[in-house]
Amino acid sequence: MHNMQLLENRIDQKIAMDLIANGKVVGMSAKRPIAVPGVHIEDAGPATAEAFLGFDEVVRKKTAREKAHKKVMTHKNRDHLRIREIRLLLDETQGEFAGALSIRTPTLVSYEQGQTKMVPSAIMERAEMLLAEGLAEINALRERFDHRSMLEILDDWAKLLNIQSSDLATMAAMTETVPSTVCRWRSGECRPSLRELRKYDLAVRMNVARNRKVAVAG
Repeated sequence: MHNMQLLENRIDQKIAMDLIANGKVVGMSAKRPIAVPGVHIEDAGPATAEAFLGFDEVVRKKTAREKAHKKVMTHKNRDHLRIREIRLLLDETQGEFAGALSIRTPTLVSYEQGQTKMVPSAIMERAEMLLAEGLAEINALRERFDHRSMLEILDDWAKLLNIQSSDLATMAAMTETVPSTVCRWRSGECRPSLRELRKYDLAVRMNVARNRKVAVAG
C-alpha cells in the first residue's frame, strides 16, 4: 500500500509538471497554497503560481470524488447482504427478483451492492414473504431436478410428448423455446435455472394435456 501511494504521488508530480510546462492550466484561479506531494512552485520554472494552483484545484476535486465513491461502495449493512441472500435462495435473477418486489432492477442492484444507506423496511418485508412462499417450491424443484442431467430431463419430456428425444423442432415448440436452445441443453452447453425448468416442464405438461383432448375429440 505504501509503495502504491508513492507511485501515485510521483505520477501526480509528473502530470503537474507536464501540464504547467505545456501551458495547459494557465488562467485557472489560485485558491490556496499547492498540495501536490513533493512539488513546489519554485520547481515549475517560468510557469505562474496561478497556473500551478489551478491544477491543485483539479487534484483536490478528483480526490474528493474518489473518497466519496469508496465510502458508498463499502457501506453494506445486514439488509444489503440479506436481500441478496434471499434472491440467491430463490434462485432468481436480479431482474426476476426486482419484478417480484415491484421495483426496478437498478434499484435492486443498488441495494445488493450497498449503494444506499438502507433498504426500505417494506421491501425487506416483501422479500422475506417471497422467501417464505417460494422456499418450499424451490426445495421441491431441487429434489426433482438437481440430481438429473438435462439430457435425462429432455428424455422424460420426450416420452410424455410421445416424440423422439432427438426431434429438436418439436421439443422446442413444446417448451416454447427454439431448436438451438434445445440443442445446447442436450449437449450440456447450458442448463436452465430451476425457475426456468419449472416453466418448461409446465409447458410440456400443458401440451400433453392439450394433445390428449384433441385425441379424445377426434
